[in-house]
Amino acid sequence: MNKMVTRLSLFVLMFLLVTMSASAQATRTWVSGVGDDVNPCSRTAPCKTFAGAISKTASGGEIDVLDPGGFGTVTVTKPMTFDGTGTFASSLASATTAFLINSSVANTTVVIRGISINGAGTTLGVKGVRVLTNAGATVNVHVEDCVIFNFSTAGISVETSATSNTFVRNTAIRSCVDGIAIQATAGTASLHVENSKIDGNSGNGINLNANCKASFAGSSMNHNVVGLLASTSSVEADVDRCDIDGNQYGVYAGNGGGPTVRLTHCMITANTIQGVFLNGGTVRGFTSNLIEGNAAGNSVTNIVAPQ
Repeated sequence: MNKMVTRLSLFVLMFLLVTMSASAQATRTWVSGVGDDVNPCSRTAPCKTFAGAISKTASGGEIDVLDPGGFGTVTVTKPMTFDGTGTFASSLASATTAFLINSSVANTTVVIRGISINGAGTTLGVKGVRVLTNAGATVNVHVEDCVIFNFSTAGISVETSATSNTFVRNTAIRSCVDGIAIQATAGTASLHVENSKIDGNSGNGINLNANCKASFAGSSMNHNVVGLLASTSSVEADVDRCDIDGNQYGVYAGNGGGPTVRLTHCMITANTIQGVFLNGGTVRGFTSNLIEGNAAGNSVTNIVAPQ
């Protein structure tokens, strides 16, 4: 009888501990440069890292930065907001990925706002923000008011086998190989870039690959090898009010496939090989574009005017 009571008591205790642990997750948690991950991540007892705080933050919750600091790398498997607005918030990601978003939860939304994402170190970081999605999941990622730099693969990399929507606003991406690289092996990967600077990368500013639909507004793709690369026939890109200057190729459409790129109110100048290069792709443009001053050719006659 005593053994049965003891076992029942242990079961009740374990149930209470699990319940208390689940209920301990807060909708809003906090990190600080002088925090500690053993803390509950409250306003008065903040955690030290994003990874320490995320386990104590409820799905759909928010991790806010209290003061300047480096808050490490993190794997995100649920809806979450990381907000460093108003502080010198950073993630230092030497030899790794800073924000790995890997969710199988339908309609996951992740927001990364106001954070310096730096891959500097003895070995450069791999990717600043990496988005993975699984079959059946839809992932929406918003990168706002950030700086992403020093990554050996891509500042932002989207590799989806389902549906993903990536929004980049008021963000600078530099000193990476590709600024943004995006593709979907199944489903569709959409990319929307607004008021951002994808400049000074050693490969492509923008690399659009399989099953990608993209739009760009009020942004620059300057001083990369290729400003905007659209590779395969399943790629469509709409480019409005953008500067594409000082690359080797401004817009490279094709690379063996037949993508479609549409240009309006764009300035494509001072590219050292060609402003617009067609390799099986189609570029449609309005007379509002300025395409000249490119060293080996402007390709204005190759742009198909819409009917």
